[in-house]
Amino acid sequence: MTKTLLALGAVLAGISLPDWYTRTIVEPPLPAGVVDTGLLYQPNFEVLQWLALDLMIITPGHASIRPALERIAPTLTLGYYMSDPQPYQRLRQETVQLARTLSREPNATALIDATDRSVTDAARKSATVPAGRRGPGDRCRRGR
Repeated sequence: MTKTLLALGAVLAGISLPDWYTRTIVEPPLPAGVVDTGLLYQPNFEVLQWLALDLMIITPGHASIRPALERIAPTLTLGYYMSDPQPYQRLRQETVQLARTLSREPNATALIDATDRSVTDAARKSATVPAGRRGPGDRCRRGR
């Protein structure tokens, strides 16, 4: 969700584990000054209160602490796509929902269009690879 928020042009006050994000995610980069709000499922409530957030975005995994979070700031649960039988379609819907909430609908349209182009390009490229042909990584893993 952090990547989606950044891709939509949202300004983030804080996220869980920003060091992990900066070590593992290349694009989009995390802006300087984003506050560490603690562990993913055990946030630091004092930090959250101090940030005086306009909105918190959480996942379904935060259901048990949602009432406490709602006392700090309005809270939106997203991330249902992770358990959806059609995750890509659900992720698109959640991206639009998030963009509406943030009044960034044009950004969502641009993001979804760019993603669709990337998926189409990848499908076109993979269609040109003969059936049964493996890439170099597959040969290495198989010891050839």
